[in-house]
Amino acid sequence: MKLGLANIITLAAVFLLGPVDAVMIMLVRVLLGCTLTGQFSALIYSLSGGCACYLVTVLLYKLFRRDQIFILGILGAAAHNIGQILAATLVTGTVYIVYYLPILMVSAVISGLFTGFACQAVVKRLTGRFIFR
Repeated sequence: MKLGLANIITLAAVFLLGPVDAVMIMLVRVLLGCTLTGQFSALIYSLSGGCACYLVTVLLYKLFRRDQIFILGILGAAAHNIGQILAATLVTGTVYIVYYLPILMVSAVISGLFTGFACQAVVKRLTGRFIFR
């Protein structure tokens, strides 16, 4: 179980660069992460979690102000965990992995709060600077 610190970058990219650039960043981040660490078997989990988180973020980000990004952090973390559980269910062929979901949802709230507030600080600091909107 990881904190999801890399999601700070994807979440910030949605707000600062837009959804298209953010999905490219997420895909490159996942592929590089798996390549550089040699964990190619983790690719399906990273992609499923990253894509689920990205989809929730993109579908909901216009509903939240920039001082409410922490809420998207929580929702994105929850979506990430659900995506990974779905991938694990497909890989293992058993639905019993779903029983782990309540524990993952508690960790999603904690880690999502942290990454959401961190992203909120990044977006606040970078808005209007350089190429960011």
